[in-house]
Amino acid sequence: MARRAVCAVAAAALVVVASACAGSGADKAGGQPEQPKPADKAVVLTLATGDPPFAEEYAKAVDRLSAGAIRIDIRLGRTAQRNYERFTVEDVRTGRAQLGSVAVRVWDTLGVTSMQALVAPLLVDDLELQKRLLQGPLATRMLRGLDRAGVVGLALTPGPLRRPIGVTRFFAGPKDYRGATMGIKFGNVARATFEALGARVTGYTSGQARFDGAELDLKTIADAKYDPRATAITANVVLWPRPQTIFANRAAFAKLTSGQQEILRRAGREAVPAEAARIVREEKDALSTVCSRSPGVLRPAPASERVALRAAVAPVYAALERDPQTRQLIDAIRTQRGTAQADLGVLRCPGTTNEAAIEGSWRSTVSEEEMRAAGASAAEAASYSGSATLELEDGRWRFRGERAAVTGTYSVDGDQIRLVMRTCTADPCSSGMTTQYRWSVYRNTLALEPSSATTWPRLSAKPATRVR
Repeated sequence: MARRAVCAVAAAALVVVASACAGSGADKAGGQPEQPKPADKAVVLTLATGDPPFAEEYAKAVDRLSAGAIRIDIRLGRTAQRNYERFTVEDVRTGRAQLGSVAVRVWDTLGVTSMQALVAPLLVDDLELQKRLLQGPLATRMLRGLDRAGVVGLALTPGPLRRPIGVTRFFAGPKDYRGATMGIKFGNVARATFEALGARVTGYTSGQARFDGAELDLKTIADAKYDPRATAITANVVLWPRPQTIFANRAAFAKLTSGQQEILRRAGREAVPAEAARIVREEKDALSTVCSRSPGVLRPAPASERVALRAAVAPVYAALERDPQTRQLIDAIRTQRGTAQADLGVLRCPGTTNEAAIEGSWRSTVSEEEMRAAGASAAEAASYSGSATLELEDGRWRFRGERAAVTGTYSVDGDQIRLVMRTCTADPCSSGMTTQYRWSVYRNTLALEPSSATTWPRLSAKPATRVR
Protein backbone atom coordinates (compact mmCIF):
# COMPACT_ATOMS: atom_id res chain seq x y z
CA MET A 1 0.00 0.00 0.00
CA ALA A 2 2.75 2.47 0.94
CA ARG A 3 4.92 4.01 -1.78
CA ARG A 4 8.40 5.37 -1.34
CA ALA A 5 7.92 9.00 -2.30
CA VAL A 6 5.59 11.74 -1.20
CA CYS A 7 4.09 13.11 -4.39
CA ALA A 8 3.22 16.73 -5.07
CA VAL A 9 -0.50 17.42 -5.21
CA ALA A 10 -1.67 19.02 -8.43
CA ALA A 11 -3.76 22.15 -8.23
CA ALA A 12 -6.53 20.40 -10.11
CA ALA A 13 -6.80 17.85 -7.31
CA LEU A 14 -7.61 20.60 -4.84
CA VAL A 15 -10.54 21.63 -7.02
CA VAL A 16 -11.85 18.09 -6.71
CA VAL A 17 -11.34 18.27 -2.94
CA ALA A 18 -13.47 21.38 -2.74
CA SER A 19 -16.30 20.14 -4.91
CA ALA A 20 -16.65 16.38 -4.88
CA CYS A 21 -18.58 16.19 -1.61
CA ALA A 22 -20.77 19.26 -2.06
CA GLY A 23 -23.93 18.95 -0.02
CA SER A 24 -22.19 17.39 3.03
CA GLY A 25 -21.00 20.65 4.53
CA ALA A 26 -24.02 21.72 6.58
CA ASP A 27 -24.24 20.34 10.11
CA LYS A 28 -27.50 19.00 11.49
CA ALA A 29 -28.95 20.31 14.72
CA GLY A 30 -26.80 19.13 17.63
CA GLY A 31 -23.52 19.59 15.72
CA GLN A 32 -23.44 16.22 13.91
CA PRO A 33 -22.42 16.46 10.24
CA GLU A 34 -24.84 15.20 7.61
CA GLN A 35 -24.08 11.77 6.22
CA PRO A 36 -22.36 12.49 2.90
CA LYS A 37 -23.74 10.99 -0.27
CA PRO A 38 -21.43 8.72 -2.25
CA ALA A 39 -19.72 10.64 -5.05
CA ASP A 40 -18.89 9.38 -8.52
CA LYS A 41 -15.28 10.33 -7.83
CA ALA A 42 -13.95 10.23 -4.26
CA VAL A 43 -11.83 13.02 -2.84
CA VAL A 44 -8.30 11.67 -2.48
CA LEU A 45 -6.07 13.25 0.18
CA THR A 46 -2.41 12.30 0.28
CA LEU A 47 -1.07 11.57 3.77
CA ALA A 48 2.72 11.60 4.22
CA THR A 49 4.30 9.57 7.01
CA GLY A 50 7.34 7.57 7.96
CA ASP A 51 5.16 5.15 9.98
CA PRO A 52 2.19 3.95 7.85
CA PRO A 53 0.59 1.61 10.44
CA PHE A 54 -0.16 4.57 12.71
CA ALA A 55 -2.35 6.19 10.03
CA GLU A 56 -4.28 3.18 8.76
CA GLU A 57 -7.07 3.17 11.37
CA TYR A 58 -7.52 6.91 10.83
CA ALA A 59 -7.82 6.36 7.07
CA LYS A 60 -10.44 3.64 7.65
CA ALA A 61 -12.42 5.95 9.93
CA VAL A 62 -12.43 8.72 7.30
CA ASP A 63 -13.63 6.28 4.65
CA ARG A 64 -16.38 4.99 6.95
CA LEU A 65 -17.60 8.40 8.12
CA SER A 66 -17.63 9.81 4.59
CA ALA A 67 -19.31 6.72 3.08
CA GLY A 68 -16.33 6.41 0.76
CA ALA A 69 -16.49 10.02 -0.45
CA ILE A 70 -13.08 10.86 1.09
CA ARG A 71 -10.14 8.53 0.67
CA ILE A 72 -6.75 8.80 2.37
CA ASP A 73 -3.76 7.74 0.24
CA ILE A 74 -0.94 6.92 2.68
CA ARG A 75 2.54 7.55 1.28
CA LEU A 76 5.76 6.37 2.96
CA GLY A 77 8.86 8.54 2.78
CA ARG A 78 11.89 10.03 4.53
CA THR A 79 12.51 6.92 6.65
CA ALA A 80 16.26 6.84 6.00
CA GLN A 81 16.77 10.07 7.96
CA ARG A 82 17.04 10.07 11.75
CA ASN A 83 14.86 13.19 11.96
CA TYR A 84 12.40 12.00 9.31
CA GLU A 85 9.42 13.36 11.23
CA ARG A 86 10.60 16.96 10.84
CA PHE A 87 10.80 16.42 7.06
CA THR A 88 7.25 15.01 7.06
CA VAL A 89 5.98 18.16 8.76
CA GLU A 90 7.78 20.29 6.17
CA ASP A 91 6.26 18.27 3.31
CA VAL A 92 2.77 19.02 4.60
CA ARG A 93 3.45 22.64 5.53
CA THR A 94 4.74 23.41 2.03
CA GLY A 95 1.97 21.50 0.23
CA ARG A 96 3.88 18.46 -1.04
CA ALA A 97 1.23 16.46 0.80
CA GLN A 98 -2.19 17.46 2.10
CA LEU A 99 -2.05 15.47 5.35
CA GLY A 100 0.70 14.12 7.57
CA SER A 101 1.21 11.75 10.47
CA VAL A 102 4.08 12.06 12.97
CA ALA A 103 4.68 11.15 16.60
CA VAL A 104 3.85 13.79 19.21
CA ARG A 105 7.47 13.77 20.41
CA VAL A 106 8.75 15.82 17.45
CA TRP A 107 6.59 18.91 17.86
CA ASP A 108 8.54 20.58 20.63
CA THR A 109 11.59 20.62 18.35
CA LEU A 110 9.48 22.80 16.03
CA GLY A 111 8.37 25.30 18.66
CA VAL A 112 5.07 23.59 19.61
CA THR A 113 4.83 22.91 23.34
CA SER A 114 1.11 22.15 23.70
CA MET A 115 1.61 18.38 23.61
CA GLN A 116 4.64 18.02 25.89
CA ALA A 117 2.40 16.96 28.78
CA LEU A 118 1.50 13.75 26.90
CA VAL A 119 5.16 12.66 26.85
CA ALA A 120 6.24 14.00 30.24
CA PRO A 121 8.41 11.33 31.93
CA LEU A 122 6.71 8.58 33.94
CA LEU A 123 3.28 10.20 33.67
CA VAL A 124 1.13 8.49 31.00
CA ASP A 125 2.10 4.87 31.71
CA ASP A 126 -1.06 3.05 30.66
CA LEU A 127 -2.86 2.57 27.34
CA GLU A 128 -6.31 3.01 28.87
CA LEU A 129 -5.29 6.38 30.27
CA GLN A 130 -4.06 7.36 26.81
CA LYS A 131 -7.43 6.44 25.31
CA ARG A 132 -9.33 8.59 27.80
CA LEU A 133 -7.05 11.56 27.24
CA LEU A 134 -7.14 11.39 23.45
CA GLN A 135 -10.91 11.10 23.24
CA GLY A 136 -11.51 13.97 25.65
CA PRO A 137 -11.29 17.77 25.62
CA LEU A 138 -7.58 17.85 26.50
CA ALA A 139 -6.73 16.51 23.04
CA THR A 140 -8.56 19.40 21.37
CA ARG A 141 -6.60 21.92 23.46
CA MET A 142 -3.31 20.26 22.56
CA LEU A 143 -4.05 20.16 18.83
CA ARG A 144 -4.68 23.91 18.69
CA GLY A 145 -0.99 24.43 19.36
CA LEU A 146 -0.10 23.13 15.90
CA ASP A 147 -1.09 26.52 14.50
CA ARG A 148 2.39 27.66 15.57
CA ALA A 149 3.93 25.16 13.13
CA GLY A 150 1.82 26.44 10.23
CA VAL A 151 -0.42 23.35 9.98
CA VAL A 152 -3.91 22.37 11.14
CA GLY A 153 -4.15 19.79 13.95
CA LEU A 154 -6.79 17.15 13.22
CA ALA A 155 -6.34 14.17 15.52
CA LEU A 156 -4.32 12.50 18.26
CA THR A 157 -4.23 8.70 18.31
CA PRO A 158 -2.63 6.39 20.89
CA GLY A 159 0.78 4.81 20.60
CA PRO A 160 2.75 2.03 22.31
CA LEU A 161 4.46 2.47 25.67
CA ARG A 162 8.20 3.21 25.55
CA ARG A 163 10.45 1.56 28.12
CA PRO A 164 14.18 1.52 28.92
CA ILE A 165 16.08 -1.27 27.20
CA GLY A 166 19.64 -1.80 28.37
CA VAL A 167 22.32 -3.13 26.05
CA THR A 168 25.37 -2.78 28.32
CA ARG A 169 23.53 -2.53 31.65
CA PHE A 170 20.18 -2.87 33.43
CA PHE A 171 18.47 0.53 33.72
CA ALA A 172 16.77 0.20 37.08
CA GLY A 173 17.41 3.54 38.79
CA PRO A 174 19.06 6.94 38.24
CA LYS A 175 22.60 5.76 38.88
CA ASP A 176 22.39 3.34 35.95
CA TYR A 177 21.91 6.23 33.50
CA ARG A 178 24.96 8.21 34.56
CA GLY A 179 27.49 8.34 31.74
CA ALA A 180 25.37 6.11 29.47
CA THR A 181 24.60 6.86 25.82
CA MET A 182 20.85 6.56 25.24
CA GLY A 183 19.27 6.19 21.81
CA ILE A 184 16.22 8.38 21.23
CA LYS A 185 13.94 9.56 18.46
CA PHE A 186 14.28 13.32 18.45
CA GLY A 187 12.15 15.19 20.97
CA ASN A 188 13.10 17.73 23.61
CA VAL A 189 11.34 15.96 26.50
CA ALA A 190 13.26 12.70 25.95
CA ARG A 191 16.51 14.63 25.61
CA ALA A 192 15.88 16.63 28.79
CA THR A 193 14.87 13.51 30.75
CA PHE A 194 17.98 11.51 29.97
CA GLU A 195 20.23 14.52 30.49
CA ALA A 196 18.62 15.04 33.92
CA LEU A 197 19.59 11.42 34.67
CA GLY A 198 23.19 12.10 33.65
CA ALA A 199 23.10 10.36 30.26
CA ARG A 200 24.05 11.47 26.75
CA VAL A 201 21.58 11.08 23.89
CA THR A 202 21.98 10.08 20.27
CA GLY A 203 19.52 9.70 17.42
CA TYR A 204 19.29 6.45 15.51
CA THR A 205 17.53 4.56 12.75
CA SER A 206 16.41 0.95 13.23
CA GLY A 207 19.21 -1.50 12.68
CA GLN A 208 21.88 1.20 12.89
CA ALA A 209 21.90 1.74 16.63
CA ARG A 210 25.01 1.94 18.82
CA PHE A 211 24.17 2.81 22.41
CA ASP A 212 24.16 1.64 26.03
CA GLY A 213 20.39 1.80 26.13
CA ALA A 214 17.36 3.28 24.43
CA GLU A 215 13.70 4.20 24.87
CA LEU A 216 11.73 1.70 22.80
CA ASP A 217 8.39 -0.07 22.71
CA LEU A 218 8.20 -3.86 22.82
CA LYS A 219 7.10 -4.28 19.19
CA THR A 220 10.10 -2.28 17.94
CA ILE A 221 12.39 -4.33 20.18
CA ALA A 222 10.97 -7.61 18.88
CA ASP A 223 10.92 -6.57 15.21
CA ALA A 224 14.50 -5.23 15.29
CA LYS A 225 15.69 -8.24 17.35
CA TYR A 226 17.21 -6.04 20.02
CA ASP A 227 16.21 -8.39 22.87
CA PRO A 228 18.83 -11.14 22.21
CA ARG A 229 21.55 -8.48 22.50
CA ALA A 230 20.05 -6.75 25.53
CA THR A 231 21.04 -7.05 29.16
CA ALA A 232 17.51 -6.21 30.27
CA ILE A 233 14.23 -4.55 29.37
CA THR A 234 12.94 -2.71 32.44
CA ALA A 235 9.58 -4.40 32.69
CA ASN A 236 7.85 -2.09 35.16
CA VAL A 237 9.04 1.36 34.03
CA VAL A 238 7.15 3.22 31.28
CA LEU A 239 9.06 6.35 30.31
CA TRP A 240 6.29 7.79 28.09
CA PRO A 241 3.90 6.71 25.33
CA ARG A 242 4.33 7.31 21.61
CA PRO A 243 1.03 8.98 20.58
CA GLN A 244 0.60 10.06 16.97
CA THR A 245 -0.59 13.32 15.40
CA ILE A 246 -2.64 13.71 12.21
CA PHE A 247 -2.45 17.20 10.70
CA ALA A 248 -3.27 19.05 7.48
CA ASN A 249 -1.86 21.64 5.10
CA ARG A 250 -3.64 24.94 5.78
CA ALA A 251 -4.53 25.77 2.18
CA ALA A 252 -5.77 22.25 1.40
CA PHE A 253 -7.86 22.14 4.56
CA ALA A 254 -9.39 25.56 3.83
CA LYS A 255 -10.64 24.32 0.43
CA LEU A 256 -12.73 21.59 2.08
CA THR A 257 -16.35 22.14 3.04
CA SER A 258 -17.14 22.44 6.74
CA GLY A 259 -18.68 18.96 6.68
CA GLN A 260 -15.54 17.46 5.18
CA GLN A 261 -13.39 19.26 7.75
CA GLU A 262 -15.53 17.88 10.55
CA ILE A 263 -15.19 14.34 9.19
CA LEU A 264 -11.40 14.64 9.25
CA ARG A 265 -11.49 15.83 12.86
CA ARG A 266 -14.09 13.33 14.01
CA ALA A 267 -12.23 10.42 12.39
CA GLY A 268 -9.38 10.83 14.88
CA ARG A 269 -11.65 10.32 17.89
CA GLU A 270 -13.37 7.39 16.16
CA ALA A 271 -10.02 5.74 15.39
CA VAL A 272 -8.76 5.75 18.99
CA PRO A 273 -10.36 2.44 20.16
CA ALA A 274 -9.32 0.54 17.02
CA GLU A 275 -5.80 1.95 17.19
CA ALA A 276 -5.53 1.01 20.87
CA ALA A 277 -6.74 -2.52 20.08
CA ARG A 278 -4.07 -2.81 17.37
CA ILE A 279 -1.38 -1.77 19.86
CA VAL A 280 -2.60 -4.37 22.37
CA ARG A 281 -2.46 -7.12 19.74
CA GLU A 282 0.99 -6.11 18.57
CA GLU A 283 2.40 -5.92 22.10
CA LYS A 284 0.94 -9.33 22.91
CA ASP A 285 2.60 -10.82 19.82
CA ALA A 286 5.87 -9.03 20.62
CA LEU A 287 5.78 -10.26 24.22
CA SER A 288 5.36 -13.83 22.99
CA THR A 289 8.33 -13.40 20.66
CA VAL A 290 10.57 -11.86 23.32
CA CYS A 291 9.60 -14.42 25.96
CA SER A 292 10.29 -17.26 23.55
CA ARG A 293 13.59 -15.85 22.30
CA SER A 294 14.94 -14.12 25.43
CA PRO A 295 12.90 -15.27 28.46
CA GLY A 296 15.19 -13.69 31.06
CA VAL A 297 15.42 -10.23 29.51
CA LEU A 298 12.34 -8.77 31.24
CA ARG A 299 13.48 -7.51 34.63
CA PRO A 300 11.54 -5.35 37.09
CA ALA A 301 13.19 -2.38 38.80
CA PRO A 302 12.94 -2.37 42.60
CA ALA A 303 10.31 -0.05 44.01
CA SER A 304 13.01 2.11 45.63
CA GLU A 305 14.63 2.70 42.25
CA ARG A 306 11.33 3.72 40.67
CA VAL A 307 10.81 6.24 43.46
CA ALA A 308 14.32 7.54 42.87
CA LEU A 309 13.62 7.88 39.13
CA ARG A 310 10.61 10.09 39.80
CA ALA A 311 12.68 12.28 42.08
CA ALA A 312 15.50 12.51 39.52
CA VAL A 313 13.22 13.82 36.74
CA ALA A 314 11.77 16.60 38.92
CA PRO A 315 13.92 19.22 37.11
CA VAL A 316 12.27 18.20 33.82
CA TYR A 317 8.84 18.92 35.30
CA ALA A 318 10.07 22.22 36.72
CA ALA A 319 11.10 23.27 33.20
CA LEU A 320 7.90 22.01 31.54
CA GLU A 321 5.64 23.68 34.06
CA ARG A 322 7.10 27.12 33.42
CA ASP A 323 4.65 27.13 30.52
CA PRO A 324 1.20 27.80 32.07
CA GLN A 325 -0.72 25.67 29.57
CA THR A 326 1.64 22.70 29.98
CA ARG A 327 1.34 23.00 33.77
CA GLN A 328 -2.46 22.93 33.52
CA LEU A 329 -2.39 19.93 31.17
CA ILE A 330 0.01 18.00 33.43
CA ASP A 331 -2.26 18.68 36.42
CA ALA A 332 -5.29 17.51 34.42
CA ILE A 333 -3.52 14.30 33.39
CA ARG A 334 -2.46 13.62 36.98
CA THR A 335 -6.09 14.01 38.05
CA GLN A 336 -7.26 11.50 35.43
CA ARG A 337 -4.36 9.19 36.15
CA GLY A 338 -5.11 8.95 39.85
CA THR A 339 -2.96 6.84 42.15
CA ALA A 340 -4.05 3.28 41.27
CA GLN A 341 -1.58 2.73 38.45
CA ALA A 342 0.96 0.55 40.24
CA ASP A 343 0.86 -2.57 38.08
CA LEU A 344 -0.64 -1.31 34.82
CA GLY A 345 1.79 -1.64 31.93
CA VAL A 346 4.06 -4.18 33.68
CA LEU A 347 5.48 -6.72 31.24
CA ARG A 348 5.53 -10.36 32.31
CA CYS A 349 6.12 -13.51 30.33
CA PRO A 350 3.06 -15.75 30.43
CA GLY A 351 3.52 -18.76 32.66
CA THR A 352 1.84 -21.05 35.12
CA THR A 353 1.24 -19.88 38.67
CA ASN A 354 0.53 -23.10 40.53
CA GLU A 355 2.72 -24.12 43.45
CA ALA A 356 4.14 -27.17 41.71
CA ALA A 357 5.57 -25.02 38.90
CA ILE A 358 7.87 -23.11 41.25
CA GLU A 359 9.16 -26.12 43.15
CA GLY A 360 12.62 -27.41 42.26
CA SER A 361 16.16 -26.10 42.03
CA TRP A 362 16.94 -22.82 40.28
CA ARG A 363 20.43 -21.61 39.40
CA SER A 364 21.68 -18.11 38.59
CA THR A 365 24.95 -16.21 38.44
CA VAL A 366 24.78 -12.61 39.63
CA SER A 367 27.70 -10.16 39.74
CA GLU A 368 28.31 -7.68 42.56
CA GLU A 369 27.43 -4.86 40.14
CA GLU A 370 24.10 -6.51 39.28
CA MET A 371 23.30 -6.99 42.95
CA ARG A 372 24.04 -3.36 43.76
CA ALA A 373 21.86 -2.32 40.80
CA ALA A 374 19.04 -4.35 42.40
CA GLY A 375 19.46 -2.46 45.70
CA ALA A 376 21.99 -4.55 47.66
CA SER A 377 24.58 -2.97 49.93
CA ALA A 378 28.27 -3.41 49.12
CA ALA A 379 28.65 -5.93 51.98
CA GLU A 380 25.60 -7.90 50.86
CA ALA A 381 26.81 -7.94 47.25
CA ALA A 382 30.22 -9.24 48.35
CA SER A 383 28.71 -12.06 50.44
CA TYR A 384 25.98 -13.29 48.12
CA SER A 385 27.16 -12.62 44.54
CA GLY A 386 28.44 -15.32 42.20
CA SER A 387 26.79 -18.60 41.24
CA ALA A 388 24.11 -19.97 43.54
CA THR A 389 21.18 -22.38 43.67
CA LEU A 390 17.76 -21.67 45.20
CA GLU A 391 15.92 -24.85 46.21
CA LEU A 392 12.15 -24.74 46.85
CA GLU A 393 10.33 -27.84 48.08
CA ASP A 394 7.47 -28.64 50.48
CA GLY A 395 7.38 -25.19 52.02
CA ARG A 396 11.12 -25.04 52.75
CA TRP A 397 13.81 -23.18 50.82
CA ARG A 398 17.59 -23.24 50.78
CA PHE A 399 20.05 -20.88 49.11
CA ARG A 400 23.51 -22.34 48.37
CA GLY A 401 26.03 -19.77 47.21
CA GLU A 402 29.80 -19.62 46.75
CA ARG A 403 30.36 -17.93 50.11
CA ALA A 404 27.09 -18.33 52.01
CA ALA A 405 24.08 -20.56 52.66
CA VAL A 406 20.62 -19.49 53.80
CA THR A 407 17.56 -21.52 54.80
CA GLY A 408 13.93 -20.68 55.51
CA THR A 409 10.29 -21.43 54.87
CA TYR A 410 7.93 -20.24 52.12
CA SER A 411 4.26 -20.16 51.14
CA VAL A 412 2.62 -19.57 47.74
CA ASP A 413 -0.64 -17.73 47.12
CA GLY A 414 -1.40 -17.46 43.40
CA ASP A 415 1.44 -15.51 41.79
CA GLN A 416 2.83 -14.42 45.18
CA ILE A 417 5.54 -16.25 47.14
CA ARG A 418 6.35 -15.31 50.73
CA LEU A 419 9.80 -16.23 52.05
CA VAL A 420 10.90 -16.25 55.70
CA MET A 421 14.65 -16.39 56.41
CA ARG A 422 15.57 -18.73 59.30
CA THR A 423 19.35 -19.32 59.22
CA CYS A 424 22.32 -17.93 57.33
CA THR A 425 26.08 -18.40 57.41
CA ALA A 426 27.35 -14.98 56.32
CA ASP A 427 26.94 -11.31 57.14
CA PRO A 428 24.78 -9.41 56.70
CA CYS A 429 22.17 -11.86 58.00
CA SER A 430 18.60 -11.07 59.04
CA SER A 431 17.08 -14.13 60.71
CA GLY A 432 13.30 -13.85 60.75
CA MET A 433 13.18 -11.41 57.82
CA THR A 434 10.10 -11.87 55.62
CA THR A 435 10.07 -10.91 51.94
CA GLN A 436 7.42 -11.32 49.25
CA TYR A 437 7.69 -11.56 45.45
CA ARG A 438 5.47 -11.87 42.41
CA TRP A 439 6.75 -14.93 40.57
CA SER A 440 6.42 -16.36 37.08
CA VAL A 441 7.88 -19.41 35.36
CA TYR A 442 8.32 -19.46 31.61
CA ARG A 443 10.26 -22.13 29.73
CA ASN A 444 12.19 -23.19 32.84
CA THR A 445 13.10 -19.63 33.80
CA LEU A 446 11.99 -18.24 37.18
CA ALA A 447 11.57 -14.49 37.61
CA LEU A 448 10.91 -12.88 40.99
CA GLU A 449 9.62 -9.31 41.27
CA PRO A 450 9.60 -7.75 44.76
CA SER A 451 6.09 -7.00 46.04
CA SER A 452 6.93 -6.04 49.63
CA ALA A 453 8.86 -3.14 51.13
CA THR A 454 11.51 -5.53 52.48
CA THR A 455 13.37 -7.52 49.86
CA TRP A 456 16.47 -9.66 49.36
CA PRO A 457 18.09 -8.32 46.16
CA ARG A 458 19.98 -11.57 45.47
CA LEU A 459 16.77 -13.34 44.52
CA SER A 460 15.29 -10.65 42.26
CA ALA A 461 18.47 -9.27 40.64
CA LYS A 462 18.36 -11.81 37.82
CA PRO A 463 16.09 -14.64 36.60
CA ALA A 464 17.16 -18.20 37.48
CA THR A 465 17.19 -21.32 35.31
CA ARG A 466 15.74 -24.64 36.44
CA VAL A 467 18.34 -27.33 37.11
CA ARG A 468 15.98 -29.86 38.71
